[in-house]
Amino acid sequence: MSDTSTHIVEISDAARDKVLALREGEDLPGLHLGLRITGVGAQGFIYETSFLRPEDVTPSDIVENHGGLDVAIALDSVENLRGAVLDLSGDGAGPGLVMRNPNVPSPATLGGEMG
Repeated sequence: MSDTSTHIVEISDAARDKVLALREGEDLPGLHLGLRITGVGAQGFIYETSFLRPEDVTPSDIVENHGGLDVAIALDSVENLRGAVLDLSGDGAGPGLVMRNPNVPSPATLGGEMG
């Protein structure tokens, strides 16, 4: 994993390798992994991950490099993602990405959309 003192979100080696392999299947070079929190559900935060072309990364996004993978974190998600780890799930349903986040939504936002 990356140095936790400099990154908002950590990415396990397995998750990084999976994302890099998926990115290789895309026709556009230099894609960033975009991360954002889009809302709150019964189980906590709802996350969105997507590939972003470099020109689609906004000036307010925080961009971190994780071993050859540029990750663009939406500014409005930074505080709620701080300390989270993007990893591969081991639930037997196949390797998928999972966010392990020590942060929990406040009671005021549980069950609703974030602003």
